[in-house]
Amino acid sequence: MKKVLSLLMVISILMIALVSCANGASVPLFKIENANKVDSLLKGDVVAYSEKIVFNNTSNYQMFYYYERSSTTSSYNIYESLGEVKHYLYEGNVYSESNEDLCFILTSDFSLTYQLSVLKYLNAMFPLDLGQRYQRTAKNNDDGTTTVVYYSTVTPQMASDILMVELKPDDTILSEYTLDAQLRVISVKYSIEQNSGEVVEVATREFEYFTNKLNYFDNLPKEMNVSVTLNINGRDYSFDAPNGVYLGLEDNGSKHEYFIDATYTEKYDFIAFGKLQNDVTVYVKK
Repeated sequence: MKKVLSLLMVISILMIALVSCANGASVPLFKIENANKVDSLLKGDVVAYSEKIVFNNTSNYQMFYYYERSSTTSSYNIYESLGEVKHYLYEGNVYSESNEDLCFILTSDFSLTYQLSVLKYLNAMFPLDLGQRYQRTAKNNDDGTTTVVYYSTVTPQMASDILMVELKPDDTILSEYTLDAQLRVISVKYSIEQNSGEVVEVATREFEYFTNKLNYFDNLPKEMNVSVTLNINGRDYSFDAPNGVYLGLEDNGSKHEYFIDATYTEKYDFIAFGKLQNDVTVYVKK
């Protein structure tokens, strides 16, 4: 009798596996993650891609990102739009823009401003992708795409960390991926399955892939014709910068202070200082 039961169990498992394969089979999440790394996406004919994010809240808040290979470094050019605020990481330089006022950025890691900024974008994780995710369904579509749904259970920590969406512990996050034949993401729809059984769509991400670079960086300065010197403990570090833009200095939590005089009496304020026109020295107090 035990042998018969064991045989029936094996047959049942095989039947379930065959049905799963017929509906699209398993698509391991790590394969999707590997296929959608920037290095994997920007190869062959694809030289750039974009990502648009929309949160389905009262304001329908939108975020937009654009990535392309750098022409002068071994890294990437990245454009980010967050409402009225825009950030540019372009050919080794970093800019921020608000209300059409452009700001050239240096950080406390002065020589690494661009590289560290790129790494922050590449290592960032979309908030609703947090947690342990498992596949719920998968199917192959007639147009050659594949739809896969993953789910994760909201923990108290996730509920407090994810601010763009209202979450409660034990809610379920559903992530519905639409993938092309190369497992590149075409779109992701995020929904919250509440304990009551109600399912609410909360966000979408849409991706586009391009064979030509787009013009998101055309408004940036073409020449670096001003010298910015940062005096740190009596030692000068000089950098090329464009004129006609503001100079932004960020300390990345290092608690540096910036002054326009060697006696550290008048603090540097980029608005009061105005746009760069001539060479300038800023004194950094650690």
